Amino acid sequence: LRAAESTVTRSRPLLFLMQADFFYRTSKPEQAEQAMSRALEAAPGDAATIRAVARLRASRGEVEAALKAVDPLLAAKPSNDDLREAARWSLAVRKPDAAKALLARVQDGADRREQFATRLVQGMAALQEVISKQEQGDRAGMDASFAEVRTRLDEAAKLEPRSPIPHVSLGEIAMQMF
Repeated sequence: LRAAESTVTRSRPLLFLMQADFFYRTSKPEQAEQAMSRALEAAPGDAATIRAVARLRASRGEVEAALKAVDPLLAAKPSNDDLREAARWSLAVRKPDAAKALLARVQDGADRREQFATRLVQGMAALQEVISKQEQGDRAGMDASFAEVRTRLDEAAKLEPRSPIPHVSLGEIAMQMF
């Protein structure tokens, strides 16, 4: 019986998160917010629950709220995935300096998949700079920033030669620029 109680107790945050997702899908945002609060209360400080709440918020387009939700993780000892995800969200809300600061904290080590993921997000950050230079009408700055995008995506392609993501991304970006 204790094992069953333990399983139910560990699963409570997940159940609340499933409720929140259901309530959002059925256009009941107030109830969804309550369910997310209950998930966080059921597992205070639990990194997986915090991540799940943030991802649910981001999936709904509430990127600023997602960033705020992961603040406790980022202030403590975040994983590389936490840092990369927060960097992507920062880019989505046009905060490239925050994204670069988060990416500077990533420590990939020897894992090629980690390095690949980081290079892709670094490429996204460089792309944000291209967009900024384009908005300023700075063609030379655009070209220099595009060179950085290309460098990061080329590095990613070397890390995972079978992945089409760097090549397709570079092609799409080039088509948009010219």
